[in-house]
Amino acid sequence: TSHLNKATVAKLRKFLYGSNTKKIKQQTCSDKDFLFLLFGSMGTTDEYFEDDAKDACLGWTWIPWKHDGMKEKLFELKAPEDDDDKGAPPTSLEKYSPKRCSWLRYAILKASNSLGPVSKHYQPPPKKSASPSRGYDDYDD
Repeated sequence: TSHLNKATVAKLRKFLYGSNTKKIKQQTCSDKDFLFLLFGSMGTTDEYFEDDAKDACLGWTWIPWKHDGMKEKLFELKAPEDDDDKGAPPTSLEKYSPKRCSWLRYAILKASNSLGPVSKHYQPPPKKSASPSRGYDDYDD
């Protein structure tokens, strides 16, 4: 995903729309929405970008409440659980369920400079899980 960055997004927008200006973004969609549409058109249809159209897992998903101390840290930072900067801050730690973030959703948000108060704390999979010879069950969760 190292090549999924602002420069790549600009090139794709210029190719598809003929321009990458602020005006064309206002007339069409934001970089974030553009990438969601692009990857959605390729079969990644669920809202978290975890599964494809046939319900096959696309790989790693970071689940904040399953990582030591992350739920508490995000609660202390008053990070809205929907990962929206303008969302309501949490009021109860017990009921707090910050939005999970797949590697693809994170890559889209990062490339479009749209990381939210939860997703900016994304953690990649442990190195042992990144090996292609290991199955999905070997991911820490």
